[in-house]
Amino acid sequence: MSEVKTGRYSIGEEIYACVFVYGDRITTYQPYLIWSWSNEVPTDIKFIKLTVKEHHKVPGDYDDEVKYDGYILAADDGTIFTNQYPRASYGQLSDRGDRIFHIDFRGKTEEDFKKMFDNQAKVPHEYVIINEVFTPMFKAVTLDKDKLSDGLGVKLSLLINHFKDNFAKLFPDMELVTAPLIFKGKDGSESSYPNILKTTVVKKEKKEENV
Repeated sequence: MSEVKTGRYSIGEEIYACVFVYGDRITTYQPYLIWSWSNEVPTDIKFIKLTVKEHHKVPGDYDDEVKYDGYILAADDGTIFTNQYPRASYGQLSDRGDRIFHIDFRGKTEEDFKKMFDNQAKVPHEYVIINEVFTPMFKAVTLDKDKLSDGLGVKLSLLINHFKDNFAKLFPDMELVTAPLIFKGKDGSESSYPNILKTTVVKKEKKEENV
């Protein structure tokens, strides 16, 4: 399917997202932040591929003007997810909701929600786009490694390897690539800065076999 640009996402775009599991609960926040008050490490990392199906203009939580971008997406098994839909939610200084994907809550009963949250470690009800959590961890152990204690650096490196291994098992034809973000000017020029990174998911190049 060709992509149709509709704002931050495009109709037909495939989005790879993840969530960290801690025993019987999940979080979309990266562990590097959590370790500032806890030494707990994830017991699992789950991934999902979502395809953007619909785009709608929606009102906000504190603003009824229909001006925000909301999206409906589908997982490969047909499960419907939403992003800032049917209402958009923004903090005073945060647009993090733009990168969070929830199972479609519309029409769910109280019993549905109870089952959903009781089973969240096995079937997560929300995910975060990979770039949001992987890039800060990658930057911490590469560009900012001098700021880390030896113990935290090792711990974070092990988590990154676990992250990449789990991703590769689920999506063997794809790989994570972290590189400087490319900024495009109105005149078509491109520029980048070595400390501003972005992680994308790309198809692995096939290696030519020696005949």
